[in-house]
Amino acid sequence: MRLPRGYISYNQIRIYKSCPLKYYYKYIEEKEGSINKRVYTGLIFHSVLEFCFKNIIKGINLSFSDLRDLYLNLFKDKKQEYKIVDLRGNSEKEKNRGLNMLKYFYNNILLSINPLMVEKELLAKLPSGIILKGIVDLLDKDYSIIDFKTSVNKWSKSKINYSLIQMEIYKYLVLKNFNVSSPTIKYFIFIAKNMDCNRCQSLSIDDTSDLYVLEDNIYRVAQEISKGNFPQIPGKQCNYCFFSDICTKKMSVH
Repeated sequence: MRLPRGYISYNQIRIYKSCPLKYYYKYIEEKEGSINKRVYTGLIFHSVLEFCFKNIIKGINLSFSDLRDLYLNLFKDKKQEYKIVDLRGNSEKEKNRGLNMLKYFYNNILLSINPLMVEKELLAKLPSGIILKGIVDLLDKDYSIIDFKTSVNKWSKSKINYSLIQMEIYKYLVLKNFNVSSPTIKYFIFIAKNMDCNRCQSLSIDDTSDLYVLEDNIYRVAQEISKGNFPQIPGKQCNYCFFSDICTKKMSVH
């Protein structure tokens, strides 16, 4: 089975299932799409957390001022690497929104985590021969799989369930790469609608999903990609698509 990157990942599956044409633009034509300001803030936030935990693993503890300075520098410098559609005029507010989430992380969450591996790339071969690849945000020393999210609202049960496939894939990769039983899935969702961040939604899930079902679902998506099946799935999501400005089949949805 031929795949554009030679493997399949959660992001590929997510994008294909949301709209195969979007997948085509990103992975076949390799076009660069735009991102919104909150996605940009999340990217910078994750970069700082990655730096923080990698230093902890090395035995280096950073102060909040260290993390703050890194965040501010990255927020300024990384703008050149992304096409951000709605940052102009709101840059200062959005920057402070992310900074307050970082402050909440440092004061309330950091000491509860014992990192073993950060942004670890894992590979596994499925029974179908397909290579599954994923980069896990963080593995705790007890092999809990930890994912950090930024949001403007508390996650609903439906959003948690929708997001679980990502963690199920990470769990599959951990089980295939390490001699562990059934790792716990943990979410830390930092919530800041405007500039304030005074809460974090912490979730711990003992996932009992059927790995055979997961393998079959991955195979089905990979099969459609291999066939070159890339229809557009029109809907409200078209108005927020990263490729809305280049999609020749874009439909205006109201």
